[in-house]
Parts: sequence; C-alpha cells; structure tokens
Amino acid sequence: MPPLVRTFALAVVLTACGHDVTCLALPCPFSQAVTVTVTSASATVPLPAGVFIIYTYNSNASGTGVCTPGSVTTCEVPGPGGTYQIAIGAPGFQTANRTANVIASAASKCGCALTQTQHFDIALVPVP
Repeated sequence: MPPLVRTFALAVVLTACGHDVTCLALPCPFSQAVTVTVTSASATVPLPAGVFIIYTYNSNASGTGVCTPGSVTTCEVPGPGGTYQIAIGAPGFQTANRTANVIASAASKCGCALTQTQHFDIALVPVP
C-alpha cells in the first residue's frame, strides 16, 4: 500500500497599500515595549536564578515578561504603546519599580504602528 501523502498549502494574502502590494494582511506583531538589563548592585552577591519582571499596562492589563539569565540578565516586555508599571526582582534582592511611557508611532502605510522601546539598566540591591 502506498504511503499516505498529505499536501498543505499556506496562502499569504497581499493587500494593496495604494499602488504598493508589499503589505501582508496579517495581524500586527507586538514589538518590545520595555527591555531591562539587570545586574547585582553588590560585587560579592551575584544575581541568582529566578529574576522576574511583572508589569501592568495602562492600569488594567497585567502580565509577566521574559527574563534570560546570564552574566547579565535581560528582561523583555512585549506590547504596544502605553504606560507600563514594571517591577523587577530576584530571590534575596529588593524589588525595583519603574514606569515606562512607551510611545507608538502613527500607523505605517500597512496599518501597523511601531513602538519606541523603553530601556532600563537596573542594579538590584541584596536584602540585608
């Protein structure tokens, strides 16, 4: 018996943007609203695993960002323009709070606005 072969096709629809047909008719992706570089304020106490970032967006939506550990930890919060209240912390360290006002540009010819990513460098202080 011959093997079963299935063929799948993916269609990408191009939308006319004026006379330009290079715009994809897909949902606009979220860009990085906030990025944070996290280090330890102490030369003798390194950051442990478990650095976290929690945010509230425009005072009503909340979530957690993604932190990537390393010699320097980086955290990212994806999203559109707006006001972000963020808390960054780690086990054994004081939590730092910041406010990021992320500006979104006007929508491009294809309908997607671009955000101006806000960046913070934060040195967390160990709990005494």
